[in-house]
Amino acid sequence: FSSSERPEPLAIKPGSAGKAMPGFDVRVVDDSGKEVKRGEMGNIVMGIPLAPTAFTTLWEDEERFYKGYMKRFNGKWIDT
Repeated sequence: FSSSERPEPLAIKPGSAGKAMPGFDVRVVDDSGKEVKRGEMGNIVMGIPLAPTAFTTLWEDEERFYKGYMKRFNGKWIDT
């Protein structure tokens, strides 16, 4: 005997990225790393430290991870 719960799917808004996984600090910031107001264009970033389920580097290439994801905001945000 088994049971499963099938919650209603989340509403989908065209052009949106959906909800962040629990534990991640996801924000939208301008090019200087400051949060923008709701509805304004910006960069999607994740706050440091990352949730335990996140990759914190690239295998055998930490420099590439830093240059590709962390350098832009001086290690405060991970650029997605």
